[in-house]
Amino acid sequence: MPWLINVQSGGDGGGTTIDPELLASLQKISNPNLLYNSTGMMNMGGWISHPKTINFRDDFIIDDFSYFVTTGNDVGVGFISASLPLQVGKEYTFSGEFNSPNPVKVSILFQDQANVNNVSNLVSEMVLFEETLGSESGRRVATFTVPEGVYCGCLKIESLAANETDVAIYQRLKIEEGNKATAWVPCLTDPYQNNVFMAGLTASDF
Repeated sequence: MPWLINVQSGGDGGGTTIDPELLASLQKISNPNLLYNSTGMMNMGGWISHPKTINFRDDFIIDDFSYFVTTGNDVGVGFISASLPLQVGKEYTFSGEFNSPNPVKVSILFQDQANVNNVSNLVSEMVLFEETLGSESGRRVATFTVPEGVYCGCLKIESLAANETDVAIYQRLKIEEGNKATAWVPCLTDPYQNNVFMAGLTASDF
């Protein structure tokens, strides 16, 4: 699926023209996703891998039909993202789709500048939700405010599985600025970037 970054232009530098029918068909990126590789399209890139979590993806189709699969209980370890930049006092919103017969716990691990990607020395940890899903599996949303002393943070997902054969699926994960969850889009540094168009940008905008 292609996406569109709509850049408002007031210049007259004569930017690249995109077919109007193509523009009309593109899903606009109004609120970028800060979470790198949020569907597993790049295998386990952007995540601290552990043996209970793998990714599922179609090697022949570049779209958002990719997701992470955790088998068994990983309480205390969890599936953890690489650090993403955060601003103190600012609101951010997490959203994602979950499918599991067991409880799932999602947290944000706050870190200072000296501990980027280090989950053993945190400023603090905030639980966004801990919920038994079962038949209520689906999209979950939570907003958080960044506390003092924080430079970045990691997303941590734990599967509270009752059996080691139980499976939990995490799909279309997103962290974005603001207190409202918007539709999933890729991070601009994801492999989807070849499917992202920039519209309205001209030479005089630089």
